[in-house]
Amino acid sequence: MHFPGADTKVAGLRHHEENSIRTEANVDQESGQETTKTGFQRLFLGELPLQNETTWFIFANCLDVFMTYILIRFGAIESNPVANYFLEHYGFAVMIYYKMGIVAFVCVVTQLVALKNLPKARWLMRLGILIVGVVVVYSAALFARHFL
Repeated sequence: MHFPGADTKVAGLRHHEENSIRTEANVDQESGQETTKTGFQRLFLGELPLQNETTWFIFANCLDVFMTYILIRFGAIESNPVANYFLEHYGFAVMIYYKMGIVAFVCVVTQLVALKNLPKARWLMRLGILIVGVVVVYSAALFARHFL
């Protein structure tokens, strides 16, 4: 017997399972019973779905902070007006807190997006890496052109 649309629903379910990290079945060591972790439980247990991308994103942002520090030491100004406000009023350390706070926010939001749509979250994180990487390369080029 064939039901119209049944194949579409099954294919859609498979697509959802491949693109989502909602649950994962595990076997409890003591009882031998199968347990299921939700996406949030996995997230808070340190099982990040985008560990590599998140690591590269944080690394690229640390390079950005480093290049900002080098350029400011050589007399350049921070082009981000909000970061420049923190730099001028509170110092370099607070500007780093501001920048790393944004990095942490982006990482958390992307991990939450990954709970629903892993490919989209991966694409967003890679886009962030690319954007920050371009900023780092631009900063290095400015340093080389003006201070070397």
